[in-house]
Formats: sequence, C-alpha cells, structure tokens
Amino acid sequence: MDVSFRELESFLFGKLQELFAQTMQEVLEHLDAMLLVSQDQARYEVKEPRERTVDTLLGTVTLKHRYYWDREQGEHTALLDQQLGLEKAERVSPGLTVAAVM
Repeated sequence: MDVSFRELESFLFGKLQELFAQTMQEVLEHLDAMLLVSQDQARYEVKEPRERTVDTLLGTVTLKHRYYWDREQGEHTALLDQQLGLEKAERVSPGLTVAAVM
C-alpha cells in the first residue's frame, strides 16, 4: 500500500466537507419546514422555494428554502434567513467571515 499521511488527510477532509454540507443542508431545510408550520399565516403568504448557496468554514452549502410575501412590510422575505441572521445577498457564513478576518 502506497499512501502518504498528507494524501489520507486530504481525502478524509474532503469526505468531511461532503458530510458537513449534506448535514447542514438537511438541518437548514428542516428548520425551514418548521418555520412553515409555525409562521403567522395572516401575515405571511408562502411563495415559491428558492435555492440559496452559502460558503461556510467547511465548504459550500446549497439548499432550497421558502420565500414569503410579508403583508405587513409589503416585501418578499425568507423567514429562514431572518431566523439565522443572514442578509438577502450574503453568500459567506458568519463563521467564515470571522475566520477570514483573523
């Protein structure tokens, strides 16, 4: 067998990134589903789901989440983004932002 520690480390880190992205996607989509059933139906009208991509500490995560029409504010919003404190056009996670600054 001809494998170096560096190759093994790189391979396992790649697998960890894949697992992280998949798990993060599943968790975020589950949170989005929970928000769907708990949101104020008089205030929010469910619109089409949209895809969102966020670069994180361990790689890129792409998910589908719901958009709503906010009848009080007169604008479209994503409740998941609000819950997580993500700006509409923000593509970099808060953790990755902090790491990049350091």
